Amino acid sequence: MSVLTTWLYVDITGFDMRLAFGQLQAGVRGGVNTAEAPFLRELEQLPGITVKTFRYGRDGERTSDIARVFSLLLDLALFASFLRRYKPNIVHLNSAFDRKAILRDMGYVIVARLFGSRIFLKYHGSEGSLLLSGKFPWTSLGRFCVRGVAGVGVLSGEEKRNFEIAGHPSARIFRVKNAVDCPAFRGGGQRQRGGIQLLFISRFIPTKGLVESIEAMSHIIPSRPDVKLVCVGDGPDRPIAEALVHRLGLESAVRFAGQISEQEARAYYATSSILIFPTYHDEGFPMVVFQSLAAGLPIITTRIRAAADYLEQPANCIWVPPRDPRALAEKVLYMLENPKLMQDMSTNNSALAELFSPPIVAQEYLDIYRRICS
Repeated sequence: MSVLTTWLYVDITGFDMRLAFGQLQAGVRGGVNTAEAPFLRELEQLPGITVKTFRYGRDGERTSDIARVFSLLLDLALFASFLRRYKPNIVHLNSAFDRKAILRDMGYVIVARLFGSRIFLKYHGSEGSLLLSGKFPWTSLGRFCVRGVAGVGVLSGEEKRNFEIAGHPSARIFRVKNAVDCPAFRGGGQRQRGGIQLLFISRFIPTKGLVESIEAMSHIIPSRPDVKLVCVGDGPDRPIAEALVHRLGLESAVRFAGQISEQEARAYYATSSILIFPTYHDEGFPMVVFQSLAAGLPIITTRIRAAADYLEQPANCIWVPPRDPRALAEKVLYMLENPKLMQDMSTNNSALAELFSPPIVAQEYLDIYRRICS
């Protein structure tokens, strides 16, 4: 996973807050900026808050180990400079509970404690096996990071339970949300003009379910030759996926849109008929699912993490088991045979998305910050 640490400094004296918010350098992979952008915009508009942003991070996938170490040392030096200059009460770190992130976060925890700053550590996904396995040294290092902060934010109830089972105090583990810019994803009225289009949108890695989505098309096409699948994104699995499309003879049914901007992706949300996302990745809050809610898209996905917390079948989605292309195809065909179900699901999802609107999410975070400071 790319460097994901974002700093949010909160100086709470009375009700006034001073924030400095870190944004990833241009070209760094990862979805943190996308997930945090609506939240940041809301914070910038709140009265009594001054927001300062700065760039940080390097793309760990394109550099050597030595270069990553020097980049981390440089980021830590800049981090210490910020702490010395702004003297925040809270440091908000966006990260992930995995091996690379634990090693990186240790440095930030140590530096922040040297300067007397409280840390709220938000995990954008966590490896449950790493947290619960008890393997040395990762259990000890992870415990050092978690116990060295004032509060931990996780994106799903499953992750909160995992931290509690691992022995971390429940009162310091908060289930939090990502914000979704709902108005930006509305406008699905064009959906029926282009026929049936299934949407898969994600980074192309094995655990996201791209290969299973393509294999499902080989079971869908014999019954519904009018169905198309558009795959939006890029990543190491793309050559594998393209070879699979050719081997299955699905060139006319499956299209690759490539890596595009979030603004361009909104057009696919608006014109698609169903989101299919059979993920089994260790992510807490898959933004593609919750952006699909805002777009009023019917959803077929796996019952994991935040999706299991907020979505219900059949009101908001249809659940599908992971790694099962045939079951995915059956769910797609069932949904297409029930247009009333699709319409009701679309209406329900548009309403549910309001729970993740930036004003609501921003207030929830501010409440957590105040509890930590008190």
